[in-house]
Amino acid sequence: MYDYSGEDIDRICGMIMATKIPQSPHNYLEAILCDADLDYLGRDDFHQIGATLFEELQAYDILDHLEAWNRLQVNFLEKHTFFTRTNRLRRNRKKQFHLRELKKVVAGYPNP
Repeated sequence: MYDYSGEDIDRICGMIMATKIPQSPHNYLEAILCDADLDYLGRDDFHQIGATLFEELQAYDILDHLEAWNRLQVNFLEKHTFFTRTNRLRRNRKKQFHLRELKKVVAGYPNP
């Protein structure tokens, strides 16, 4: 119907699967898509997008309180890396800022 070759389909599937957490890009197109998927980690709207993700996790009964969400975010941000030079240059500083902020919040919680 759309005349995609098997190679095209494999490339597209690889790009989609590379965004699965933990991300694992195998080529530059996959790296670009992974960085685009988590670009918000290094932007000013980090907290807004994070709030909607938290609401979604609450709706699916995956997380039930903000403390667990903040601990999860710290863990995720500590392990995350941008794959492209562009996102490392444009987004990493702000991502590290968000991580420092969250660590201060989490430091105020009682030990689990």
